[in-house]
Amino acid sequence: MENINFNISYTSVIWFIALGVGIFLLFRFLKRLVYYWIPKRQNRQLKFERLLPVIEGIVWFTWVIWGIQGVFNNKLLYTLIILLIILIIIVALSRFAIRDFIAGVVLKLEGAFNIGERIKVRDVEGRVKELGYFGIKLENFQGEIITMPYSSVSGVKRVLSKSSDKIKNHTFTLQLPKKHSVTDTIEQAKSTILNTPWASITQKPHIKLVNENSDVYTFEVIVYSLHQRYFQKLQTHLQNWGQKL
Repeated sequence: MENINFNISYTSVIWFIALGVGIFLLFRFLKRLVYYWIPKRQNRQLKFERLLPVIEGIVWFTWVIWGIQGVFNNKLLYTLIILLIILIIIVALSRFAIRDFIAGVVLKLEGAFNIGERIKVRDVEGRVKELGYFGIKLENFQGEIITMPYSSVSGVKRVLSKSSDKIKNHTFTLQLPKKHSVTDTIEQAKSTILNTPWASITQKPHIKLVNENSDVYTFEVIVYSLHQRYFQKLQTHLQNWGQKL
């Protein structure tokens, strides 16, 4: 087989390039296919938008390793190139991880975020659920968990969205089985309300007993939210919770 400098094979180079083009076209086709099959972005994000890039990255990495092994007949040179690629990947990943970690430390020291408060960062609004090592987790009004790297929120405008003058209230009655005392049942119901993404965290729900018989309690429940459209979701969620007791 005819070779050029460093024992590089012409045939292997051609196969290497052809396979790379094939991989590129394959994943572009798969992405279009996913968008056609699953038009709703929420479902795509949960099922494919996170998984497909990972699979593509693994395939591309395998392609590079195979290509180097096939193109370079010099085993020592092949080994050195593989080690160099691995080193570059480690350094690149470490750089992003270190950047997010340092940004997180700075933001935590500043007290920029508190668990439970509602904030808006760029176009993302939700309740702070968790302050991780490398990113912040927000729960939006649809109950979706959104993870944002600290580096993406550092230095940008953050708006607290918990003004009490915007809070609305909704009153309804709720029947719950008499499996626990009145006090315990009320506390469980309050906890269930506050753990939803729709309830206000600055205005606590009010629950009082209005009637009871041998089987059930009847409560009057007042819930608070920033948007009236979430009242029905809160009521339905609490009723479904009560049916499971």
